[in-house]
Amino acid sequence: MIHIDVATPADTGAFLASAVALVATDAARYDPDATDVTWSERTGQAYAAGALSGDNVVLLAREDDRVVGHLVGRLSGPGSVHPVRVAELESLYVEPGSRAAGTGSRLVEAFLAWAAEHGADRATVTAYAANERALAFYARHGFAVRSVTLDRAVGPPRA
Repeated sequence: MIHIDVATPADTGAFLASAVALVATDAARYDPDATDVTWSERTGQAYAAGALSGDNVVLLAREDDRVVGHLVGRLSGPGSVHPVRVAELESLYVEPGSRAAGTGSRLVEAFLAWAAEHGADRATVTAYAANERALAFYARHGFAVRSVTLDRAVGPPRA
């Protein structure tokens, strides 16, 4: 049975492994020219420590004692131009064997509850335009296109 809980510093290794899997499968597939799949060797511990502190939450999906997914949420605002508090769903990953069983939905529901408890007015998420499954998943959870980021390479291609 899958259960969702808030990560603690003791979960750093399991959380980081899940984050590494996300980059290796998602970013490397949808944005290979701008993705360094070895990032965790240099900055993984610092990333995990930052995610586990401040106005952030790291939610873990566990099957028994094994982490099968994660969600990172961060709070920002309000600001002078946009006077709202925003909860950003920064990353979400569920192992392939635990997908299509409601694990991702449970992570998103827990994130939205956390966001409401922490005074967020809005929730945002960014997904790769080519990742149609992710876009459909987020749409089922009430997320809609609000802005679009356009992107292009500058200069010669990276080797």
